[in-house]
Amino acid sequence: MNELFSAPLPGPVQKEEILKILPEAKEIGKLPPEFCGVECDSRKVAKGSLFFAIPGFKQDGRQYVPDAIKKGATGVVTVNFGLESEVGWLVVPEIRTALARVSHLAYHHPADKLLLFGVTGTNGKSTVAFLMRDILKEAGLKPAVLGTIAYEFAGVSIPAWNTTPESLDLARFFYNVSQRGGKAASMEVSSHALALGRVEEILFDVAVFTNLTRDHLDFHKTMEAYREEKLKLFTRHLKPSGKAVLNLDVPEFEFFSKLTKGKVFTYSAEHPTADLFAAHYRFTTEGTEIDFVFEGKKFSLKAQLVGPFNLQNLLAAAAAGLAHGFSVDTVRSALEKSPPVPGRVEQVKMGQPFVVVVDYAHTPDGIEQILKLARFFKPKRVLVVFGCGGDRDKGKRPLMAQAAEKYADLIFLTSDNPRTEPPEQIIQETLFGFADRSKVRKIVDRKEALFAMVEEAKEGDFLVSCGKGHETYQQIGEKKFPFDDREVFREALKKRGYADGGN
Repeated sequence: MNELFSAPLPGPVQKEEILKILPEAKEIGKLPPEFCGVECDSRKVAKGSLFFAIPGFKQDGRQYVPDAIKKGATGVVTVNFGLESEVGWLVVPEIRTALARVSHLAYHHPADKLLLFGVTGTNGKSTVAFLMRDILKEAGLKPAVLGTIAYEFAGVSIPAWNTTPESLDLARFFYNVSQRGGKAASMEVSSHALALGRVEEILFDVAVFTNLTRDHLDFHKTMEAYREEKLKLFTRHLKPSGKAVLNLDVPEFEFFSKLTKGKVFTYSAEHPTADLFAAHYRFTTEGTEIDFVFEGKKFSLKAQLVGPFNLQNLLAAAAAGLAHGFSVDTVRSALEKSPPVPGRVEQVKMGQPFVVVVDYAHTPDGIEQILKLARFFKPKRVLVVFGCGGDRDKGKRPLMAQAAEKYADLIFLTSDNPRTEPPEQIIQETLFGFADRSKVRKIVDRKEALFAMVEEAKEGDFLVSCGKGHETYQQIGEKKFPFDDREVFREALKKRGYADGGN
């Protein structure tokens, strides 16, 4: 674990204080008067720690209680009691809520010391989080950022293991940020994090909603349940004085605007009545030019981000900054400097006479948006490589196929992260979504599929790889193997004789 997520407690946490914030807890046996550590991973337990035994989706933390005790845990928190031991127990009804409360208590509520911007939605979260980080940086606040791509602060960048880390990790991260002079943070807040209590005890100053399309139904089961979890950011986790920054161009606007606790600030590319309106815009393969209208005045910017969905992302980030009270000059300067986000419409350039783009699109809407962008530039052909993730919502597989078929001229259907599912089975289930399979090439090996697409490419084509984006691995079974679409593209382009202007 990196230094940003490692921190000794600033002082012992008292049992009496823990019981005050967990009034529903039942003490069994005798707990010590104080603890010098809090852990939910038995491998990290030190002498005097309070160990949270969390029943997970893949592993049950309760089976590691004996290991934690051997390593020096002097107390255990769990949802039920089933093991006689020499240490005391706390039995709680909601273990993840208890972990969050105790973690933030133990680290003296570090999130309260920071200006917090959070963003939720199906698509656009990573880009918006990085753009908001850049606005906070331009405002001189030495911010951190957390999201799907990485966790970053003060020049340190760690590849992310979850879009939103566990509550204990967040408490440690924010503690380190505040101790090292950080004043703010921008973060993606996933529906999983909201459902699993990872952001309990955290209140945001600004909460942003991007959009809602099908994803994660393997977990949430219904779109209604998915939407309800997203809503929590604007009810349970927004300060009373906070700003709810909402997209006026999506169907969910009315739902969120009626139920949010914060003051609503709207952004739009379609409705001039929005608080922030994109009156005019122009897209090129090098960026986006926008004329904004805010408080009756127009201001323009030239951003490095490409495409209509990045227009929405730029609007969302700009709206967040303006809603909080940052100046137009601060927001504009930050967004004009912001580089493209890794793995989001990221171009691979080696002097080839066709466009090559890597994107994280892994939902039906995501694939539709990136391929519509390709069509926007009127290429001779649009070629796409995509696959569907294993152990995830199977219902979206044929829908992803339909989106690809609608906008692409040639489709290379391959593997994404198959995880524990057979890749051939995933591909077969995806094939059901195609009405016409004549333009579909099935290549199970992703590297072979990317090479085949590059080999097929002709001058004026637009090539897109979907699903992997910034990822530098491919998960097959339980193991992650090194794999980066960008590097594979460079290999394939080099094989065809291109080597100039590499990026």
